[in-house]
Amino acid sequence: MSLRSRLRVLSAGQAWRRTSLKSAGRTLVSALDSDDEDVRTMAGMMLVQAGERSVPLIEEAIAAGHDSDLHRQVLEDIGGDDDAAQQLDELAESDSPKVAEAARRARELLARDGRSD
Repeated sequence: MSLRSRLRVLSAGQAWRRTSLKSAGRTLVSALDSDDEDVRTMAGMMLVQAGERSVPLIEEAIAAGHDSDLHRQVLEDIGGDDDAAQQLDELAESDSPKVAEAARRARELLARDGRSD
């Protein structure tokens, strides 16, 4: 991707860490789905640096079907895995077949990696 995308992620990261502006945090979470590995890496690092306040936004993205190994890795790095596992159990019962399936797959991966209760 372009330098512009990287600068957008950098400025969103600063805004998220300094002001907790949700739109900035959501920009970072959205960047986890980028085609550019550098953008994904920067976004993940900034979400981890912001800590626990990033967890609800990442969980929101997972619930909306934006579930990837990177989303789960960021949660693990923050330390939000226990809450994530509980929420995944709840989402597995969703009325939306796509959300339920994504939650079940994510839960299975957590269990396989030994990161669940």
